[in-house]
Amino acid sequence: QLVAKKAEKQAIDSNVTITEADVKKYYEEKKQMFFMPQQFQASHILVKVDPASNKEERAQLLEKAEQLAAKAKAGEDFYNLAYFNSDDRTKYVGGDLGLFHEGQTAKPFEDTLKNMEVGEISDPVKTRWGYHIIKLVKKNPSRQLAYDEIKGKIRQQLEGKQRDQYYQQWLEQLEEECPVEMVND
Repeated sequence: QLVAKKAEKQAIDSNVTITEADVKKYYEEKKQMFFMPQQFQASHILVKVDPASNKEERAQLLEKAEQLAAKAKAGEDFYNLAYFNSDDRTKYVGGDLGLFHEGQTAKPFEDTLKNMEVGEISDPVKTRWGYHIIKLVKKNPSRQLAYDEIKGKIRQQLEGKQRDQYYQQWLEQLEEECPVEMVND
């Protein structure tokens, strides 16, 4: 097995040659693929709504969410509000959702984030999980990734593609040079 691996390495890996010019050309041709979508960092308080709940229960939960939003907007500590009132596990970190990009949250949640300013606290936002009170912590605009940021990944991708081609050619060559016959007794 070690000899086979060494032969494979010599036959394939020694032929893989991706130049800086190849990487740069690929980047320029596929530039639109290397785009960082808008990113958000936010915290939230979730007032969970059971889908089987009735109209009165949902109204009570909306009222609870509105009261929490009013407290947060009045300056009460968001971390503590989330810790003591949120109905999901992010409450243990003050509702912190971390950094995420467009397309990773429910549409109403994302639409609200897009229209908020950093530091702003939203009114309750309804999603399928319930009502969210959102605090926008950070907003990074979408941007084109620079060549220097992505060239390592491009090189790996091109080398992998070239390696796969050489591997396939090597196998075909081995099959021609060393035919295998099945013998039935």
